[in-house]
Amino acid sequence: MSNIRSGFAACALFAFAVLLSEAPDRAGAQSPTEDQMSGEIVVLPVLFHIAPNPVAQVDASDGWLAEQIERANQVYRPWRIQFRLFDAIPLDASHAHLVSRRDRHMLAEYLRRGVINVFVVESMQDVDDPSMMRRGVHWRYPLDERRHWTVLTSIGPPTTLAHELGHYFGLRMHTRVRGNIMSYEHGDEPWLSQYQARRVQAGARRFLRTLELRPFDRIEAHVREHGALPDWPPVRSSAAELDRAEARAERSARLLAFRRRRRRR
Repeated sequence: MSNIRSGFAACALFAFAVLLSEAPDRAGAQSPTEDQMSGEIVVLPVLFHIAPNPVAQVDASDGWLAEQIERANQVYRPWRIQFRLFDAIPLDASHAHLVSRRDRHMLAEYLRRGVINVFVVESMQDVDDPSMMRRGVHWRYPLDERRHWTVLTSIGPPTTLAHELGHYFGLRMHTRVRGNIMSYEHGDEPWLSQYQARRVQAGARRFLRTLELRPFDRIEAHVREHGALPDWPPVRSSAAELDRAEARAERSARLLAFRRRRRRR
């Protein structure tokens, strides 16, 4: 029993340390240093995969996509990162409603390399609390965590993409600081702290180094030369492997919920 308690204590201390390390400093909001503002702005391509939605029609010419990208640029442009719509392509209607973890994992087969893959669906249920519907999520394929993407529902507010991109580039934790892009408490203008911006920049550099992402102009050149975006290798995993990975994720979610309930007492 003492070992179990020690394990819980160690996990709690680690989570608290992570929370402190990612806590945004309000004084640093939208205030890059001269060094952080120097250098060329990297423009990253965004590929939207859009499922049919009879309620809210979204396509490449739709202002909803443009507003999502523009609000993301307002947050990240001061830190030398900018996003640009590369294309918007149709997604099979079978993915319009995401309910389970498996539903989200099935999107991995549509990923293209070198771009930020964003899936736009009609609805998405919370996998841990079925009574809740989600507006956006950053998701990883459990058997190959290099494969990750964001999902938006068409009811999401204009800052949903900017928030999920924070997770995409390495900001794991939410914050309760009003106005911060990683907070659910919205302010007049969303912002990043200097610490968060450094984390995002480090994530972008890592993805560019591994060719998970490529600058917009290089992706354009690749498509001109090869006629298509780079593909990820085929997803090679059995249903049994995916079942085990999903079972582990569900156990972790239950343990996290248990710890949260204990903290509230």
